[in-house]
Amino acid sequence: MVKRLLKLFDLTKVPPLAVDVYSKVSRAANGDFHSHVADDVAEESKRMIGHRILDVGTGPGYLPLNIARRTPDKIHMVGVDINEQMINQARANAKRMGIPPQRVYFSVANAERLPLYEEEFGFVVSTEALHQVKDPVEMLNQMYRALKPQGKAWIYDTTSDLSNTHLDMHLDMVRRRLLAGKMNRTTISWVTLLRKREILFDSYTLHELLEIVRKSKFKECDLHRDGIWVKIVLRKPKAE
Repeated sequence: MVKRLLKLFDLTKVPPLAVDVYSKVSRAANGDFHSHVADDVAEESKRMIGHRILDVGTGPGYLPLNIARRTPDKIHMVGVDINEQMINQARANAKRMGIPPQRVYFSVANAERLPLYEEEFGFVVSTEALHQVKDPVEMLNQMYRALKPQGKAWIYDTTSDLSNTHLDMHLDMVRRRLLAGKMNRTTISWVTLLRKREILFDSYTLHELLEIVRKSKFKECDLHRDGIWVKIVLRKPKAE
């Protein structure tokens, strides 16, 4: 939501107040979902190639921190985001949760130009970043490059071709959680409106997602819909 406004005005720096609002909204909109994803990734880590996981578009870092809580100490995570203030917030959240940088390391990086990472990770995960970037195909290509042969990538994003029922349920949940977090009603109305517009106008349809994957180095994927979300499962083949 806040990222959408920043993109409209072509801002690369996030005002401190916006970081705080985005962090609260992220927890309200995605708290249970991040827990669900963290459970799935923790289970998948038992079959993972290597012991390193990359989270692309980590924002305030809640997903990798939740994964760290559910996985053994041998699993190490890197969370990257293009906004330095978001990374600072993620580091603060890690400190507050008692998770050291040896377990989860946060770094500023552009999803379309990931630095250094060449077949470093056995697993890549990303939530709600694909529709935020200018070139989603290049984002997937960067993930492909970062993966070890036989590694997997799970991308979770919202889709615009969803039912009104699922959308209304999601927005109602966001409102209730923001109210519980003592956010004022005017801000809640503004946030839920932005959230609705983001899902309906910024997100891709299932057909568009398939086309993005087809144009990338992954070429093909499995899609799994769950309410407002779609899970894109990608695999890198064995090295020749």
